[in-house]
Amino acid sequence: MPFKEIDIDAIIKEECKDPEFRKHCEDISREYDFIWKVVKARKEKGLTQKALADQIGVSQQEISRFERLRHVPRLSSLMKIIDAIGLELKLVNKEPEAEGYSSRLNENESEYHREPDE
Repeated sequence: MPFKEIDIDAIIKEECKDPEFRKHCEDISREYDFIWKVVKARKEKGLTQKALADQIGVSQQEISRFERLRHVPRLSSLMKIIDAIGLELKLVNKEPEAEGYSSRLNENESEYHREPDE
């Protein structure tokens, strides 16, 4: 029995008309983009999954599962991965800052603060 050809792009395009499906696709896309950048940086640094795992104290399998989106590491482990491959994680506010609030952190502060009204 011959296989029926399936146009995946057409199916996704049709499904993306549903706002809930579109949001899910966008969320997954951001995850893949983030992990792709981490994997690319690891490879550019010449680190194998095993070498990275040894450096940060986890198993090679944990790195592999993370890189294949099979495992979401704890934030502390993710920060170790990012540090080990020479990346810096920066949070950027996608929306204009709320009036009177600053997303800038002073050197010794670890939370957002309200700037005085002028």
